Amino acid sequence: MRFAFALASILILSILAQTGATVSAQSTQGEIEIECDQSAVIDVTPGAPEPGIAMCEVTNPSEQQETVEISITAGLLNVVSSLDEITLGSGETAYFNLTLWAPEGTSEHQQIVQVGAEVTHIEGTECNDCGDSRFNFMGIVLQYTDFDFIPEEDTLILSPGEEKTLLINITSQGNAMERFDVRVENHDELNAKGFQISLPLVSVKVERNESFSFRVLILPSNSTCADGMEYYEELMNVSATSEYTLRNDLEIVREETQVMLRVDCIPDEDEGGSLPAPTVVYSILAFLVAALRGSRSNI
Repeated sequence: MRFAFALASILILSILAQTGATVSAQSTQGEIEIECDQSAVIDVTPGAPEPGIAMCEVTNPSEQQETVEISITAGLLNVVSSLDEITLGSGETAYFNLTLWAPEGTSEHQQIVQVGAEVTHIEGTECNDCGDSRFNFMGIVLQYTDFDFIPEEDTLILSPGEEKTLLINITSQGNAMERFDVRVENHDELNAKGFQISLPLVSVKVERNESFSFRVLILPSNSTCADGMEYYEELMNVSATSEYTLRNDLEIVREETQVMLRVDCIPDEDEGGSLPAPTVVYSILAFLVAALRGSRSNI
């Protein structure tokens, strides 16, 4: 995840290096310059969103008074400018800010935002071929993480020497593909107590709004049951961890779940198809009665 973020940062800086500079159109009338911050970050976490802010400045380098109109192109991002139009004297500079936001839950991505400044009047007179200037910066929708981590059974019943499979589902509800590390926290402890667990640690990538099922194979040995013990129980602690970078800081989100492992030490006497004792007695009596009747009919 950290490597992916570093790669994305390099790509962003490369794009900004090409697009962040002020671009001025050729014109026979008026001059204008505009410059903004290189980026603005937007948090779209459900329940706690935060807009991104970019500061801009527009300067009139000419020797004439100019009226300037501000325009913004931001793709799917929503943007509000604190300045739409302003009149600047020769050499004057005005400062304004842009507020960027996106709906909660918007997918993590980067969007080029272009801010334009166009001269519409010089010394109060409208002009049709006035100068303009544009500046590009990056609007960044930050990643957030949210996921469900649920076993299909909260109690798994086994017999000594019987292997069973436990399914644990993880569903990504964040706004980007995530890598999850899933581990049995007390794997070594369970192993020492006679359980063989197939999932000490697994890493997997899960797409947004997708699910993945982990299969955990569990095999209790005969030693888990002492003489005369009806059943034996141990808790298996399983965790899922997601790491991602938020505002240049490493964020770690961790969920835990528990599954009771129950080993039935005394098998059910009814299993194996044997008849209960009363049924056996009645069957023998019925056979003898039938035999006696047969012998009498032959006399």
